[in-house]
Amino acid sequence: MLLRRAARWCGLETALGLVGPDVRRARTRLSRRSIIALSVPCGMMIAVNSKELIDVWQRLLADPHKSWVLFEHGTCVVLTAPEGEPADQATALLKQFGPARAGSSAGDFGVIDLEDIEGWVVTGHHNDVLTYVGPDEPQDQSEIAVGLYGRAKRHRDGTELHVVHVEDKRGSADPA
Repeated sequence: MLLRRAARWCGLETALGLVGPDVRRARTRLSRRSIIALSVPCGMMIAVNSKELIDVWQRLLADPHKSWVLFEHGTCVVLTAPEGEPADQATALLKQFGPARAGSSAGDFGVIDLEDIEGWVVTGHHNDVLTYVGPDEPQDQSEIAVGLYGRAKRHRDGTELHVVHVEDKRGSADPA
């Protein structure tokens, strides 16, 4: 059913052969790469302004002790124990935990509906890798569509690895 909904969201249901009642048969015809492709080639990725993304993550991660690194498509890597250069550490983490591989834990995601900020945060298989999805990004705002959209953004960030902002909070805490 997940594949059927994802394919319908992208308008690819007929092309993938998911029009028949036997979805299980269709699932076996899809390779793991096809499942990832459901969320990427839909062509609906909207370019998000880096300044807007930085503002969103600064509001979401208000903890004065958390260092984090933002990537081009909205994925943020929180560095709980930063060592060395934060961008290098975050890039290594995202390179390992960013790319989506359907059928494994790398394809899993969760969706958090934000209360104080419009949009969602999509989680993955590493607790410190989070992706922001803005309210105007996915056409379909169902949980599955938002999750697939966020997973696709994380996948792009995990393969392109383009850092747009580093928030290094080491040594910035006020002594109390």
